[in-house]
Amino acid sequence: MKYQNILAKKVYTDSEGNGKVSWFKAGHIKETASGARYLLMYGQPDTTFQIFDSAEPDREEEDE
Repeated sequence: MKYQNILAKKVYTDSEGNGKVSWFKAGHIKETASGARYLLMYGQPDTTFQIFDSAEPDREEEDE
């Protein structure tokens, strides 16, 4: 099984005025040996999302 972390970046200024970056682990993706992929977001407890390839491209992606 393969795992990938999902991280959220937070940029802030410390008390001395220095720019700092903090990373928050928001969830992970796991991929099984058969190729099935699952997304677990820590802000959505007791919910597992399955990931599927798109049958056709999203219209919004084509406009970018």
